[in-house]
Amino acid sequence: MGSQTGKSERYQRVDDRQSEISSAIADLEAEAANEQVEQLVAVLDSMSMELRRLEARNRKLTRKLADLDRRVPDGGIKADSSTGGTSPRDQAVLDVLAERGPCKIEVSELKQLYRRHTDIKNSRTLDDRVKHLTRDGPFEFVSPALWEYVPDSS
Repeated sequence: MGSQTGKSERYQRVDDRQSEISSAIADLEAEAANEQVEQLVAVLDSMSMELRRLEARNRKLTRKLADLDRRVPDGGIKADSSTGGTSPRDQAVLDVLAERGPCKIEVSELKQLYRRHTDIKNSRTLDDRVKHLTRDGPFEFVSPALWEYVPDSS
């Protein structure tokens, strides 16, 4: 809880500072004495908007990282499918599918689930994980690009 409070306070300080900058830009614009000052105000305004966009992206990535840290066990994930168990990455995808229940799912959607719910982004790794999951997991072949998720079949 303490780190959450620290983040909130930091975010509030950033928001307050951005408001101060915007206010200073507005004051400068109101007092613009010549064209150069107006151009400077336009540049500063653009920079301020970019700063807000980057701060929003930073917050989004921080939330994603915290979510991933929560899901990945301490010490990381060992990529060894020879142990016979389901890897945490595969399990993350299976958990999402379990919420849906039995359904047909395209290979492209399985890849998207891996991208959204695991740290896998590399296309070759995505292909390998999908092949492994559909071969060893609760799936029945429908067509090369379509599988049927059948939770009780594995």
